[in-house]
Order: sequence, then structure tokens, then C-alpha cells
Amino acid sequence: MNLSHTEKLRLIEFTKNHYVDFNDVRLLIARDLEDHILQQIKEEETLSFEEALQNAYKNYGVIRFSDVSDYYIKEIKTYFYKKVILKVIRDNVSKPRFWFLATACFLIIYSAMISLDSMPFVLAGVFIIVIIFGLIFYFRKHHKEIKGLKKRDNYFYLDQLLVSTNSISIYSKLNL
Repeated sequence: MNLSHTEKLRLIEFTKNHYVDFNDVRLLIARDLEDHILQQIKEEETLSFEEALQNAYKNYGVIRFSDVSDYYIKEIKTYFYKKVILKVIRDNVSKPRFWFLATACFLIIYSAMISLDSMPFVLAGVFIIVIIFGLIFYFRKHHKEIKGLKKRDNYFYLDQLLVSTNSISIYSKLNL
């Protein structure tokens, strides 16, 4: 016996109403709920879907979906960093463009260090300021992107929070 499409959508809506933010985590919890519901319906055939859903929800204890969400988030992060990011890095390192850019960056930094050899604090200050501005722009862009998704009530995934570079996010969605 399987659940109907509307019942599966009800499970996803149920997890959304119980403060599960990420769509990928919602889908995993909905799958767990579906397994619990199907098991309960097999044991007791007179049980309705809503009653089975409430019984399955009670099995999660006082904290409800928090522990399960944290577990799934940890698993997704581990998978994302070990599989997706390493694959993207391996693919990019194997291209000549990467080595050309790495050599050019090294030469620029080396020439800046040689020319500012008498003023190392100026060089360090400039690098720190560039890094700070880069981080500020990165997090502002990322925050606006996630806020826009929440406002439009679109799905957003955990990997969008892990890496906001569009190529990596699209790559991970296509290959998961």
C-alpha cells in the first residue's frame, strides 16, 4: 500500500508547519513519516491517515523534529563537503584555466610583496581590508538570496546556505 499524492503533499506541508526550514530535510522527514504511517496502517487497517500522522508525530518525543532535522542537516553537510565540493575542486583543478589563474595570482601577490617589502604592514592591511569587504559582499548577497526565497515561499536547500556560488549549487542539485 502506498500513500496518494495528496497525502504525500500533506506530509510535506505538515513538516513545513512544524518549522522544518529546508526542503531537502522536509522531504527526508516526510519519507520517515510515510514509513511510520504505512506501518501503522498495516497493523491497524481502521486507522485514518490523520490519526496515523498524529501517532507518527508523537513518536518524535518532546522536541519533535528538531533532533531529526539536526541529524539530517549533519548528514547532508557531510555528503555535500565530501562528495560535491571535492568533485567540483577536482574538476576545476584538472583544467588549464585554473593553473593559469593560480600562477597569475601568485605572480601578482609576489610582485606586490616585493614592491612593498619596506612596508609589510601596509600590504597586510590592504589584504585584510580586501578580505573583509569580500566577506561582507558575499554574506549580504547570500542573505538577500535566501530572504527572497523565503519571501516568495520557494523551496530553498541546505546547500544554498553552505555555498552560494551558483555553479556549485546547481551542480549539486543536478548530481544528488
